[in-house]
Amino acid sequence: MSDHFDTMQVCRNGHMITAYYDTYPAQRQKFCNKCGEKTIHQCENCNAEIRGFHTYDGIIGGEDAQVENNCYNCGQPYPWASAVKLNTATVEIPLGNLHPKVIEVSQKLFEDKHYSQAIFEAYKAVVSELKGVSGLSNLDGKPLAEAALSLVKPKVKLNKLETQSEKDEQQGFMFLYSGAALGVRNPKAHDNMVQSDPIKTFEYLSFASLLLRRLDERIEND
Repeated sequence: MSDHFDTMQVCRNGHMITAYYDTYPAQRQKFCNKCGEKTIHQCENCNAEIRGFHTYDGIIGGEDAQVENNCYNCGQPYPWASAVKLNTATVEIPLGNLHPKVIEVSQKLFEDKHYSQAIFEAYKAVVSELKGVSGLSNLDGKPLAEAALSLVKPKVKLNKLETQSEKDEQQGFMFLYSGAALGVRNPKAHDNMVQSDPIKTFEYLSFASLLLRRLDERIEND
C-alpha cells in the first residue's frame, strides 16, 4: 500500500496555515493571520517540504497533520522550535531590569511576541523623551538629536563637557540618538519589517533602555 503526504504551510511562530498546500492552493498565505509572521512550507536548512495531511491510496480519509518541531529529512529544528529555546533563554534576563518607560510601552508586546512593534514603541519613547527634556518639540529624528546634544549650546548635557573625553562622549551619544531614530525607529515605522528573534528584540530594547537612562542622568544646564 502506497501513501502520500501533502505539504504543510506553517508560520515561523508555529501556527499551521494549511495541511493541504498542494491540493488547495487557495488556502496558502504569505503571512500568518494570527501573529503576522511570514510563512514557510519547506525546511529552511534542506528545502524538504514540510509534511502535511497523510493519505493512503485506496483508503478514504487519512491521518490528521500535526506541526512537528524537526525536519524529517535533515533533523534540524524548524524556526518555531528554535524560538521556543530562545524564549526559554530570555527568562534569565527579565524585562523588569530595563528602563521603566521601555517596560511600560514594550513589555506586553514582547510577551505577546509582537517583537517589531515592541521595538518601535521603545524607540518612539526615546525620541519623545529627548524632545521633552530638550524642549525641542518642533524637531524630530536626526535634526532633534543634533540640536539637543550639540557641543555648541546643547539643550541636553550628558556630562560637564570640560575635557575632550567628555566632549567626545557627548558627540558620540548625539550620533547614537540620531542613529536610533534613523536606523531603528524610522524603518520600523515606514516598512513592514518582521522581527521573529526574541533575543535580538531584547538587545534592541536594552539599547533603548540605555538611551533613556542617559537622559535621566543628564546634567542640568546653567
